Parts: sequence; C-alpha cells; structure tokens
Amino acid sequence: MENDKNYLIRPGTHSQGKIISDLKPLLQAVLSYLLAIDKTPSVKKSKSNESQKEKKKTGLLAKSMPNKNFPKSLGNMFCNYLIKNRDFKDTEELRGLLKENLSWLKINNGLAGIEILIPGGSPQLFSKLFKEFILELDPSLVNKSKLELEIVKDCYKVIIRNLQKALKYAIQELESQQKTLFGCSIVRVWPFIEIDISQAKAIEHS
Repeated sequence: MENDKNYLIRPGTHSQGKIISDLKPLLQAVLSYLLAIDKTPSVKKSKSNESQKEKKKTGLLAKSMPNKNFPKSLGNMFCNYLIKNRDFKDTEELRGLLKENLSWLKINNGLAGIEILIPGGSPQLFSKLFKEFILELDPSLVNKSKLELEIVKDCYKVIIRNLQKALKYAIQELESQQKTLFGCSIVRVWPFIEIDISQAKAIEHS
C-alpha cells in the first residue's frame, strides 16, 4: 500500500491498521510551545500583584501540556455543534454528558459503542456524529474557548487539523479497499496523531 507523504499506515490483519501522522505538521507548534516555556522569566518571591500574576502565568505555562484539557474543549464544541447544527435540544442531560466532561476514555468508549454519550441515541450514533463533527470543525472556534494561553490555543488548532487529516485519510484508504469505517480509537494526539482504525467492515453492495 502506498503511503501518503504525511501519514504512515501500519497494516495488521485484513481488517486492522493504524494511521499515524508525521511530526512535520506539528513541528512549528511544538517548537513555539517549548520556546515559550524556555523564555518565561523566573519569578522571585514577592508580594506585589505584578510578580504574583507573572508567577501564576509561569506556572500555567510550565505545567500545561498542549493536550491536557483538549478532550474537554472538544466536548464543549461537540455539544454546541449538536445543538446548533444538528437541532438537538439543549438539555441538562446532554450538557452533563459532553460539557467539560469528556476524556479520551469516554470518547473512545463512545466511538466503540460501549458508552452512550448522546441521550436516547443508539451505540452507533455518537461514532457517526462525532466523526462528522471532527471533519466539519473549524479550528478557529478554539479562539472562543476559556483557555488563557495563546500558545495552547495554537496547539489545539494544530491537533484539530491533524485529526481531520488523519480521519479523512483513514476513510479514503478504507474506501480504496471497499471497506467503511464504523469505529475507531484515538490512541494519541500529541505530539503526533495516532488513530486505530481496526473497526472496519466490507461495504455492502445492493
């Protein structure tokens, strides 16, 4: 199988495989993030408001991994997407499942149909709508989030773009084999994307 220049396929059995993104699309964001940490000045103990604010900023930047709260931000955007684009009712139950509550474990359980993350939905509904959401998501929506650090917003945008590229590539590769992607597992998103696409089945022709 010929590999795309930005992605690698690790074939397993006839219905298994992994798609892994190249580091190149993420290189600039990674370097910017590390440089931002490196250039953050050390702060001596002081009671002044200015020094305390700088110390807080230093701590935020040093401790915040680019993907630490990414699933929560993704859950917030997905909930808004369902309400605004898919005419779902804005209920406490929906918000309780998605808003500020998603983790990679929950997302992957939802994609596998193990956990119901859309009230009243089938096990397959989350997988279908979540994949459509990722493909349609505008990375600039991250700018409207409550994230304090611009560099983390930039990293989130890179993660979204690469998730979109990886998912599109997985779908195209499977279609070329007359298969359809009905489930997947997001293994990692930083510093590169790795998606397990083992859940595929042959396309049925009528």
